[in-house]
Amino acid sequence: MQAFWIIGYGKVGRRALERLQRKYAEAVFTVVDPRIGDDPDEAGSVRWIKEDGVRFLLDRLTATDSGDSPWIVPAVPFHLAYEWLAARLGESGTIAPRAVPEKLGRQLPNAVIGPEGQVFISLADFICPDNCIEPKKKCPATGKPRPYELYDHLACLPSGDYRPLVIRSFQLAPGVGGYRGDQLIDALGQVRRQPGDYLMSTASKCHGVMHAFGYQRSDFLDS
Repeated sequence: MQAFWIIGYGKVGRRALERLQRKYAEAVFTVVDPRIGDDPDEAGSVRWIKEDGVRFLLDRLTATDSGDSPWIVPAVPFHLAYEWLAARLGESGTIAPRAVPEKLGRQLPNAVIGPEGQVFISLADFICPDNCIEPKKKCPATGKPRPYELYDHLACLPSGDYRPLVIRSFQLAPGVGGYRGDQLIDALGQVRRQPGDYLMSTASKCHGVMHAFGYQRSDFLDS
């Protein structure tokens, strides 16, 4: 059975729940937000968790062997995958957050630098409709072909000493994206096996966010 973890229950999270329930009527939904009241308005098969979203993932996300990894739907105003990864890496070593290199940022489409040195990226130079269906070839707003899939582009972008690490966001419903929990587990394993400098992005076909960081394992520090 499909399982969805919606992290955040503001406007975006409410919209995601409504659209996913409409499309996946038999799925199991978990909604996580520290501000959830005692009596949410929405009825149905929903598990309500009043908790910080990153903390929830740290406590409950584990590797699966049966292909039933939950879908994680980020609906929070920060880079959820990066914050989870940084917290997990801090358990086994030292992580050093960095600003995305300026030279690299200039190569990214419609890049906007965030307050922590992260970069928000989009193939669109306009605000997309919140019910976009992300068709395979053309932008539904402009009718023009997409120059490339952003998640592929970021994975292949020349980045000097930085290794690219891309979590692909899949279209789950109109205007709703998410990724499997196992994608995060795999990314964590990759960084632990190969300490160094990374550019971590979460990206769909058209939109994404990128953080830069360095990681060193504790056993390297002690040697």
